[in-house]
Amino acid sequence: MVYENINRLIEEKGWTKREFAQRLMSLDATSKRTGERLGEKAIYAYLNGRSAIHVDLVPAIAEALQVSEQHLFEMTPKIRQRLLSDLLQTPLTEEEKELICKTCLKESPNTYQQVFELLPYASETVLRRFIETLTKLKEVGKGF
Repeated sequence: MVYENINRLIEEKGWTKREFAQRLMSLDATSKRTGERLGEKAIYAYLNGRSAIHVDLVPAIAEALQVSEQHLFEMTPKIRQRLLSDLLQTPLTEEEKELICKTCLKESPNTYQQVFELLPYASETVLRRFIETLTKLKEVGKGF
């Protein structure tokens, strides 16, 4: 999420959001889509994730932060976790399950595939116990 990276960079530089907004506004950035100058209200909406950042503003944002444009799209661990969490909110397709088994779970993909296939039939109680057991194994030492 670009806005999360922008906020992280602002924090790393020790700036306030207001300081960043002033730096960005001093560049006289305008939206090519609307022709309007970028105002403080719009910048705060971007920084809070309430409004999507228009692509034509990316160069000015990068300049204000003194970083490359690519740096704004960096995939940090926090962003990866959030993205993964968002993806897992919906049921996985068969292709996605297969991909996970083939790439992430190479040690015994057949076992993992069986678990994936059987999970929809497990009750909440069974799932809770399963999670508790796996969590304990993880704490003890990665499941031996």
